[in-house]
Amino acid sequence: MHIPLYATFQGGDRILSWIEAIARQASLRACSGLIVASAAERERLSKAYPRIALDMANIANPIDDEEWKAIARQQARKSLGLRSETFVVVNHGRIDIRRKGLDVLL
Repeated sequence: MHIPLYATFQGGDRILSWIEAIARQASLRACSGLIVASAAERERLSKAYPRIALDMANIANPIDDEEWKAIARQQARKSLGLRSETFVVVNHGRIDIRRKGLDVLL
């Protein structure tokens, strides 16, 4: 169809199997470019795949600043029905128990 295909890249510095290594390199060669929000990740990709000419766009992850407003900690706890002394932990990202260390967190 000759339609340019751009992919997002959210990290992934460890390849889990030989077939993933082959698929990742083939995917990187086939796509027209990557959208990578992190400067450090763009640099890492350039070093990790020096033989693949990667066209990487710096497009930040969008946040609706009308919807996401910072509020005082106690106000946030109250709106969630949490007592002020309640221990709170937050994870933002994909659920990858071992790789992200969520088993240690839990």
